[in-house]
Amino acid sequence: TGNFIGTSSQVNCMDSTANDFFLTGVQLEIGPVATPFERRPIGTEFALCQRYFQTASFLDAGYVVGGATLARRGFFVPLMRATPTVAVTASSNTNTTGAGFAAVSSSVYSFEAVGAAAGGYIYSATANFSAEI
Repeated sequence: TGNFIGTSSQVNCMDSTANDFFLTGVQLEIGPVATPFERRPIGTEFALCQRYFQTASFLDAGYVVGGATLARRGFFVPLMRATPTVAVTASSNTNTTGAGFAAVSSSVYSFEAVGAAAGGYIYSATANFSAEI
């Protein structure tokens, strides 16, 4: 005479956004016919994921002359599926403003910052590159 999906002491795994749900070994199909499960090497799968999201970071970028941008501290980001949006997630610097990443080409970026009158120093920076759908 009741709905017996769970007990009164059942834990609600979806009661908070801090809960994690992990799913693996699933393959989605188009159409009504299932195909054999495709197993790819981890290197191949990682390369496919990098087309959508990457994190880049560096240490010890260098000195910034007052009022000038830092000489290009370039680095390579493997080609992504589209031009990514770049978000600086962490930056450690002294006497600088306007720190950010700039595209040099489709796969080369540089970190730039404007130095204060006394000059400054950039110690490290981290950025996320996202080309999600």
